[in-house]
Amino acid sequence: MNNKTLDQLITSALEECGLSPKEIAEVSPKIKEYAEFIDAKEDSTFWNFKQKIETLVKKFQEHGLTLEQYLQAALKQPPLFYQSPNTIYNNITQTVQKFQKQELTTKQYLQAALKQPPLFYQSPNTIYNNITQLTKKFQQQGLTTEQYLQAALKRPQLFSQSPETIYNNITQITKKFQKQGLTTEQYLQAALKQPQLFSQSPETIYNNITQLVKKFQEQKLTLEQYLKAALKQPQLFYQSPNTIHNNITQTVQKFQKQELTTKQYLQAALKQPPL
Repeated sequence: MNNKTLDQLITSALEECGLSPKEIAEVSPKIKEYAEFIDAKEDSTFWNFKQKIETLVKKFQEHGLTLEQYLQAALKQPPLFYQSPNTIYNNITQTVQKFQKQELTTKQYLQAALKQPPLFYQSPNTIYNNITQLTKKFQQQGLTTEQYLQAALKRPQLFSQSPETIYNNITQITKKFQKQGLTTEQYLQAALKQPQLFSQSPETIYNNITQLVKKFQEQKLTLEQYLKAALKQPQLFYQSPNTIHNNITQTVQKFQKQELTTKQYLQAALKQPPL
């Protein structure tokens, strides 16, 4: 099959799905690459994109999945246009079944997959192992499958991330702040409130904390103090030290006439970290 014919087949199949010329141009290269790899023939069922998508959406209609939602997911992850609806259906339902004890619903997992489209075709066994192996690693620290599952629903990337990577992220950051008394239990609780902490680099977290403390060195802000504040307000672990520094200094500047000092405002912020 020549390139012109292949391009025409791709365009035609995507037009049937209601995609705009711009959207077609964005997803065509990845579809073309796979079509060439499998040597898809002109009369192959591979090109039944519309039928495949409509079939899958119909299967999950009662769980709130719409055609528009699934098309948006497919635009982010083009393999969804040509993958078997039965395969995707089985991936979703089997994953939900594996977490039946934790009361994971099909609707919840579909919403997670719409945010993280590779979940539609990831192996249920892989997903299950990613969640359960991580909770097993932190069993002594009290992390449960239910807790981590809820975190993953808020941060769907966690479903597909390696438990080893996340384990290292958590343990390395607690090790970096060992002298300040940060425990694994404490940091896990913070991560459950702000799930992106599970996957963030220990170096980034460490730099965020230490650089902010360094900026307020003259005002005697200590690592211990700021860590305690971050455990109450976990966003502080990943927020830019420059942003926080500017927020504080600009607020103090606004109350310059009232003689508010940076040290005074810092003390107030340590008691009420959202400040």
